[in-house]
Amino acid sequence: MWCSGRMVRRTVMLGMAYVVPLLIMGVPIASASARGPVISVKRVEGTSVVQAKSVATISVQCPAQAPHPVGADFGALTAAGRGQVVLAASYPTGRKGWSVSVLNLSDQSQSFGAAAICLATSTRFAYPRTNVIVRPHQAWGAVAQCPRSAPTPISSLFELQP
Repeated sequence: MWCSGRMVRRTVMLGMAYVVPLLIMGVPIASASARGPVISVKRVEGTSVVQAKSVATISVQCPAQAPHPVGADFGALTAAGRGQVVLAASYPTGRKGWSVSVLNLSDQSQSFGAAAICLATSTRFAYPRTNVIVRPHQAWGAVAQCPRSAPTPISSLFELQP
């Protein structure tokens, strides 16, 4: 999970349905308050090939203009790969990087892409963590709490641990 310290609640209340498409397009979002921060977003992409029945990882670094990684997306690059390339992990690496690992369920190599969502803002950041153990054939959720210094949750991440 990524948490923000000064994210103005008016901006958050616009609803993710309105804000996320703007973020992905790289549109700066200004706070409704004169005191609030301006947030600009960059999407940093990478592509790779995952071999049959294997895992592959793409790692990208956020640029200096938007140094804070807050999430990612991924997808197969061909119609044949859709539904065959699935998320194995998505997590921050270092202070400016993000990694996405995928699993190829098919018997053929598949091309895939992943992108980090990187922010430029003056707000505080925190990456609180929580771990859960899920038994086979069960679904489970977990909640991580944002610290007081960055109380507003913005996004989350997923990572399988050995």
